[in-house]
Amino acid sequence: MAKSPDKDVLTAFSSDDEHYSVEQLGNGLINHTYKITDEKNSKVLLLQQINKNVFKKPDDVQDNFIKLWNYKNGTEKILFPTPVQLRIRKNGTLFIDRNGNYWRAFEFLKGTVTLNVPQNSGQAMATAKTFGQLTAFLSSFDAESLHVVIPDFHNLSFRYSQFEEALAAAKPARLQKAALLIQEIQSRKKYKDFYDRIIKSSAFPKRVMHHDAKIANVLFDKKTGNVICAIDFDTTMPGYFFSDLGDMIRSMACSRCTAPMAATPAIAPVIGTSSQKRRDVGDSSRR
Repeated sequence: MAKSPDKDVLTAFSSDDEHYSVEQLGNGLINHTYKITDEKNSKVLLLQQINKNVFKKPDDVQDNFIKLWNYKNGTEKILFPTPVQLRIRKNGTLFIDRNGNYWRAFEFLKGTVTLNVPQNSGQAMATAKTFGQLTAFLSSFDAESLHVVIPDFHNLSFRYSQFEEALAAAKPARLQKAALLIQEIQSRKKYKDFYDRIIKSSAFPKRVMHHDAKIANVLFDKKTGNVICAIDFDTTMPGYFFSDLGDMIRSMACSRCTAPMAATPAIAPVIGTSSQKRRDVGDSSRR
């Protein structure tokens, strides 16, 4: 379990009183996240430490989000988590503690819940609609103004070249042990070649993509089950529409991968809803 945030981190975003309760949220695989309650005034914040080992430039991660949040404020309504301003500095939302760790806070959205896997096809459809609407909403946003926070994150050509380099350096015993998996990947090289053609085509422009589009990054209302908003925009940067579509299929419509309880029938609503939103994006970008 991660160490609780120090007082200087807490007071950077809230009052100087010591009436806090701290609850760690989630499993903390990437960032460490906490629910901070000021018991004196009942104010609740979502406090998060950005993993600087994964995100080499945490300032860029936060800068990207602030750009998207500011864009939202001047246009049509779509809910983004509201960042909390630092008490110690005007117009600041990122705090660096004495150990060089980066912290930020958001207003805590009460009465919400996240799901690790869809429990029915309706939830899969709602998730696809949420990310489709997000892409459509940001279709006129300048994607190139965002920082690339993880270079080559969804670059299939780069990943395949890493695979080939690993094969060249592997010992015979390891190659033999992994032979079936190696053959499976090599048999799918056509998808890498297709990717190479797509990224060279003007028909597939770069857009603002979430790059971690899964049901766990959607907030649902505990009572109604309706979607509140998408969350976790750390990997949001320029990309191609099929990245988010692929993430949703991988995480919600695969019975034997990252979401073992996910229902395979979910693939139909995911693709159908996402495709409709992609057409909406196309219409928007032509305008």
